[in-house]
Amino acid sequence: MGQSAVPHDWVGVVLAGGASRRMGADKALIEVGGRPMVTRVADALRVAGCDPVVVQGGDRDRIGALGLTVWADAQPGAGPVAALSSILERLDRPVVIAACDLPDLDGITVETVIAEADAHPELVAVAAAVDGRPAMVSAWRPSARAHLPSPNGMSYRSALAAVGALLVPIDAGPVKNVNTVADLG
Repeated sequence: MGQSAVPHDWVGVVLAGGASRRMGADKALIEVGGRPMVTRVADALRVAGCDPVVVQGGDRDRIGALGLTVWADAQPGAGPVAALSSILERLDRPVVIAACDLPDLDGITVETVIAEADAHPELVAVAAAVDGRPAMVSAWRPSARAHLPSPNGMSYRSALAAVGALLVPIDAGPVKNVNTVADLG
């Protein structure tokens, strides 16, 4: 896949540390269109020009065997906001996070979120489907970490409210998440 024509300094991180209870199997490794979902999401981040692209959490051996760099969760099972907090502490560059269960995520969607984050650097840009619900695709700067008072157990929506989020209207298709086998149909 090609790289974005727009150079930027964004790191791409695929969140893959969830328990996948409703799916019954590791969502990151479930194949859609012949490719694991984690690979599909990582490719969308790469196409948008994110470099490097890494995976936070998940099965290090199996995801690593796909050619992806895997960072261990600092607090396994603590949720996506705790993972995000540790990512922001680790990096001194802006980061785009995307959940591993978005198999239709594309580079254009990620580029749109990055463009809005660049235009509004004081806010976290987050993809939002037409119904206004924030998707787990968002662009964060390291300074946002200071606004996450206690990330353990904090919901994604609460974290967005705490830091100040700009909802970026996106077609629902690329940000439709997959939680159950029925969602794959």
